[in-house]
Amino acid sequence: MRLLMAVAATRPQVTLTAEVPELPQPVALAEGPALPRLICVSAPGATGGVHQYARMAAPFRGSRHVSALPLLGFAEGEALPADSEAAVRLIAESALLASEGEPFVLVGYSMGGTFAYRAAGVLEETWGIRPEGVIMLDTLSLAYQAGEGVDWDLFHENYLADMDKPAVKLDSARLSAMAQWFLRMTTGGAERYKTGVPSLLIRCTTSMPAVDRGDEAPPVPAHTTRMIDATHQTLIAEQSHETARLMEEWLRTLESEGH
Repeated sequence: MRLLMAVAATRPQVTLTAEVPELPQPVALAEGPALPRLICVSAPGATGGVHQYARMAAPFRGSRHVSALPLLGFAEGEALPADSEAAVRLIAESALLASEGEPFVLVGYSMGGTFAYRAAGVLEETWGIRPEGVIMLDTLSLAYQAGEGVDWDLFHENYLADMDKPAVKLDSARLSAMAQWFLRMTTGGAERYKTGVPSLLIRCTTSMPAVDRGDEAPPVPAHTTRMIDATHQTLIAEQSHETARLMEEWLRTLESEGH
């Protein structure tokens, strides 16, 4: 990871969204009339991307619009966000465009949930636009600090060892982008990005090897937590239909409560 961070440091970087010729464009995964629509933020892993949400989005086809946002820098020739503020701002503006003026909920799997949560705060603070909610799918942390019950070195080690069968072509752009976005995730003062929008955390019953929290509550603030009999990987794969069911169930409570 340190080597990949060094590679990322040699690539062009942006501090303002105005420096980006074109913001990442959403990929539509499902269409339907129900509101709010769902806008998914890609996880910043080298094998991550919009494709990770395809199976989870399938049950929403015909009922609710679901789209996914790629992260800047994972394609050859793209610049990288220079700091945490630029990273979150890029996602917030991309989500705003993807909403097309309709009510929306931000969704993020794993570390993507962290950026979804932070982007909601930026949208509120910068433009006064309040998402209907945030859904975090087995997101482990918002601050990525010591004492949270996660061995981040082991987390990265396990992640890198699990890239033998990637769903996308791995190249220097994707690998160095992963390192840069991981760095932007763990630096920059997460306490700045607060949001009061309704939030759902879907946690897996089987913890990752790097996670050891005992009976302590997770350091991820959420108004509602739902458990799913899945692992971090099967949550958006074999168990994706159950994930979608829990999401839809929560979305209906938002509607009934007038959000």
